[in-house]
Amino acid sequence: MNLLTRLIEAKIDGQQLSQQEILGFFQLLVCRRPGTTANLINNAMLCFLEHPDQLARLRAEPQLLPSAIEEVLR
Repeated sequence: MNLLTRLIEAKIDGQQLSQQEILGFFQLLVCRRPGTTANLINNAMLCFLEHPDQLARLRAEPQLLPSAIEEVLR
């Protein structure tokens, strides 16, 4: 499943993301603060490399992805 499909199917508090929210996410990801985005992705990867059990859990339970993203953003 690709990122766009995950965003379309994602729910926050039981509500799906609006088209504007999805487009805003991509705008933020691609156009604004690419260094910050790269650092965020790098830090997430480092965390998963340091905690392979959590990566395995996320792969086994993809419904945990939204909460994993929230944790990475903190």
